[in-house]
Amino acid sequence: EQYAAQGDQNLKIRLDSTVASVVEAYYGSVRDQQLLSAQTEVLPASEQVLTITEGQFENGSGSKLNALLARTDRNAQHAAELEAATALDNARTALNLVLGMRADAQYAVEDTVIIGYDPTLEDLRGAAAKGNNELQLTDRDRQIAALGLREFQAMRLPTVDFNAAYQFTKSTSNSSLIRFQQNQGPGFGFTATLPLFNGLILNSRIKNAKLDVLNAQLAFAQEQQSVDAGTLSAWRTFQSRKQTLALEEENRSAAHEMLSIARERYKVGASTIIELQAVETAYTAAISRLVGARYDAKVSETQLRRLAGVLVH
Repeated sequence: EQYAAQGDQNLKIRLDSTVASVVEAYYGSVRDQQLLSAQTEVLPASEQVLTITEGQFENGSGSKLNALLARTDRNAQHAAELEAATALDNARTALNLVLGMRADAQYAVEDTVIIGYDPTLEDLRGAAAKGNNELQLTDRDRQIAALGLREFQAMRLPTVDFNAAYQFTKSTSNSSLIRFQQNQGPGFGFTATLPLFNGLILNSRIKNAKLDVLNAQLAFAQEQQSVDAGTLSAWRTFQSRKQTLALEEENRSAAHEMLSIARERYKVGASTIIELQAVETAYTAAISRLVGARYDAKVSETQLRRLAGVLVH
């Protein structure tokens, strides 16, 4: 029974690893899809700026330098869009791999990242102490080692066998004084065996079994410390990434507002194209940091679920 339970525990660990890989691959696709959407959003504005600067250059109200800068910016934005599209295709391929689907299967993922697991440190530690699959596996090893010791120790005890039978015999003979004989009835007995000496082999086995128990206990204690330390570290990382996500959400809003203002200022001639490009670069960087922060927070949440043993129910 313990070996069967050990096999089930190993299966849970493999399932945890598989589900974590699926979650990371899925939200990797979400991240790259959001990055592609951001690049697609910026590109039309770059096209518009290029049209304006080239028109100004042609009618003599603008410089060729501004037109070249606008074209360079438009080409850079287009190249970034192509790169983001390629990254998204590769992310989908990675997700298809862990899902066992065709590598070229095409689909769209939800463009949202929801953090749905946010335990306190005390709750997380309690859940990990009871439900962590790696910890339960080492505990199972400890129980198996203890049962192995008991098995060897039991070999020192006497054994009693019980046997029972029912006999029926019948015989006839024409050449004997006894021409007919018949016996029938039950029979039973006991056999007791007492081990006296086996060349000290049993003592050696018991000694080795005790060492196995000690090693299993030490491994369990070490795993307890490892899980507790990993839980504390993962929780701290998750809290930090949540705070980073909140800051990047705020930065994205500010960057979007700055971009709108910069575009209007450029249209009325109140700013230069260099200033506009700087704001566009800042906006793109803000989007990139934001989607990265969302992905990192989701990966951290998945790690917390795995440590607590609640990733797979």
